[in-house]
Amino acid sequence: MIVKAMFYRNGVPAGRAYTYLTPDDGETYKQGDLVYLKPDSIGQIVQVDVPEDQIGFPVEKLKAFIGRAVNPEIQIPEGHDEQKGEDNGKRIG
Repeated sequence: MIVKAMFYRNGVPAGRAYTYLTPDDGETYKQGDLVYLKPDSIGQIVQVDVPEDQIGFPVEKLKAFIGRAVNPEIQIPEGHDEQKGEDNGKRIG
């Protein structure tokens, strides 16, 4: 499955959404899941089932993210809109 995910910065998804393949780990991923995009970087899935014609390059060039993040210290801030990947104007921190 092709997904879009945003890196976490200061406890919230920030910047642009990057396109990834889901890893072949038997897990089911959905919008809002926290995942390891790189060994030291957590992100949040902001879109699932991205159509191939919307990624702008061959699917073969996509990389898979590492897997589900298990980190109880990361909380989605109150007022954060998971659907839009935005914090609805509230400043965090």
